[in-house]
Amino acid sequence: MGEEKGGGWSNVEQVNSKRKIPKSMNVPQMRRDILTKQNVSWLLRNLGVNNSSHPEFNETIRMLKKGQ
Repeated sequence: MGEEKGGGWSNVEQVNSKRKIPKSMNVPQMRRDILTKQNVSWLLRNLGVNNSSHPEFNETIRMLKKGQ
C-alpha cells in the first residue's frame, strides 16, 4: 500500500480541523464532536443559551448550518 498524496483522509482531516467549536465557548465536551448529526442538532438548538454574546457565536452557527 502506497501513501496517497492530495486526496483521501488527509483532506477530510483538514476540513474537520477547521470546523470546530471555539474552546472558549461553554459547551459540554461530549457535544463538541460535530461529525455526528445528533450533536449538530443539539448545538443548533442550545448553543445560544450560554454563548449568544460570544464574539464567534454567529460564525459558529453559520458553520453548523452549512455542515448539516
